[in-house]
Amino acid sequence: MKRGVYVKLKNGVNMLLMCIYVDDLLITGSNLVEIEMFKNALMIEFEMTDLGRLKFSFLGMEFFETDRGIILHQHKYAIEVLKKFSIENYNTAITPIEVKASEIQNGEEEVDNTLFKQMVDSLSYLYNNRPYICFAIGVIIRHMHQPKRMHLLVAKRVLRYVKGTTGFGVLFPKNNQVQTELASYSASDWCGVCCYRRSTSGFLF
Repeated sequence: MKRGVYVKLKNGVNMLLMCIYVDDLLITGSNLVEIEMFKNALMIEFEMTDLGRLKFSFLGMEFFETDRGIILHQHKYAIEVLKKFSIENYNTAITPIEVKASEIQNGEEEVDNTLFKQMVDSLSYLYNNRPYICFAIGVIIRHMHQPKRMHLLVAKRVLRYVKGTTGFGVLFPKNNQVQTELASYSASDWCGVCCYRRSTSGFLF
């Protein structure tokens, strides 16, 4: 499968980015003239169609242009996932996961392995603009081979959280004067998984 991100930097100032996924191309950059020249060069070499400014869904991601900048969101995909697993009528959850939800309770019955895998796979595509659900997904991915009822409930809770946040997105501001600050978070839970005595650590930038 052909996929990747390619970067071209000219004079240390103008940047051109090209994202490839199979036969779809997403081209952006800091200079409109450079973008047009690059697209024209590609169209001479390959048979392709320029669909214009990005508005359609790309790998489940949608882009909406406003006066403040471009908003990346996955509203449509999230709604489709909720309908697929019949979660659209459930109550919403205010957090993606409960404390100590990773612990397995002895004697719990197993659940449909195929359904569980489909649910986790569908949720994994929401990482793109929701990094804060990564831990919750990481917890249930550990038990893909033999999911228990509690793990299914954790997966459904993540979906319930997604239901309440379908309107969330990431804003890429147009204004170059917007001040940005790199923030980092890290945490460790030594021997936090009681059944395995495993430690969990993670970081996010």
